[in-house]
Amino acid sequence: MLRGNNGQDIFQSDADRGRLCLLIQEGVVRYGFKVVAFCFMTNHLHLAVEVEEISLSEIFQTVAGRYSRYFNRKYETRGHLFQARFQSLLVGGEIYLRHLIRYIHLNPVKAGLAEAPQDYRWSSHSAYLDQTAFAWLAKERGLKYFGRSKEDQISHYNDFVLGGIGQEELIDFHRAHREGILGGEVFIDQVAKQIKLADHRKKITVESLLDVVGRHYKCEPASLQAGERDLRSSHVRAMTAYLAKEVRGVTLEELAVYFGQGASSVSKGAARITRKLLVSPDVRDELNALRNALYS
Repeated sequence: MLRGNNGQDIFQSDADRGRLCLLIQEGVVRYGFKVVAFCFMTNHLHLAVEVEEISLSEIFQTVAGRYSRYFNRKYETRGHLFQARFQSLLVGGEIYLRHLIRYIHLNPVKAGLAEAPQDYRWSSHSAYLDQTAFAWLAKERGLKYFGRSKEDQISHYNDFVLGGIGQEELIDFHRAHREGILGGEVFIDQVAKQIKLADHRKKITVESLLDVVGRHYKCEPASLQAGERDLRSSHVRAMTAYLAKEVRGVTLEELAVYFGQGASSVSKGAARITRKLLVSPDVRDELNALRNALYS
C-alpha cells in the first residue's frame, strides 16, 4: 500500500491514474514482477504483487519515484508525495490470497466511492469479470483459485466478492498489516525460520565462507586464486561467488581481490552457476550441502 504524505491526495484526475498505469506497465517489463490485483483510491493505492528476483523495495522505489516526479512537475509542487516507504504484507496460502483480492476490490465500496465494485473504474475487479483489460495485470494468477474453467472462475470469483459487501471480514487485515504477514501457522513459522536464517547470514565473513568451501571441496583456500586455471578450481570459485551473492555478508569485490580476478569475472562465475542450477540436480545438491555446512 502506498499512501499520500499526511493523507494528501495522490491523484487529481483520471489522467494521473492512467500515468501510473503506464509506469507500472514499464516496471513490469523491466523488473519482471506480476500485479495480481490493484485498486487506486484517492489518497492511497493497493497492489497485490508477486515478485521474482528483484525486491519489492527496488521496484517501488523506482515506480513511486517516477510518479512523484511526474506529479510534482504537473502540479508545480515540491516535497514528498508519498508517506515514507510503502507498507507491505507478505501473503501465503490460497485462502488468504482470495480474501486479500476481495479486500482490495471492495475498498471503493467500503469508502463510499461506489455502490458495487464493478462501478469503480480504477480497480482490477472489472478486469477479473472480463469487462475491461489492463495489459500489465496478471489476473489469471488470482482467478486460478476460483475454479478450473474460465467461466467457473469468473462466476465463483464474482459471488465471493459480492458476498463480502456489508459483511465483517473474517481476516483481520489491520493486524496483518501491523505484523507484516498474512497466512496460516505453518507459513508464518516458515517465514520466521527464513528471517532467522537471513539474520545469521549477515554474520558470515569472507574467511568463514572460504573455510566452508575449502572443507567441502577438500582444498586449501589459497588454491582458489586465479593462478589455478583448471576446471575444478574454476567451478569452486564460481560456487563460492554464488554463495557470496546469496549470503549478503560477503561482496563479490572482496572475493575478486582474494581470487586475484576482476569483479566481472567473479560475477560471471556466479551467473554460470545460476544457469547450471536450472538443469543440473547434482549442482543443486552440491549447493544445498554447502548451505547446510555454512549455516549449521
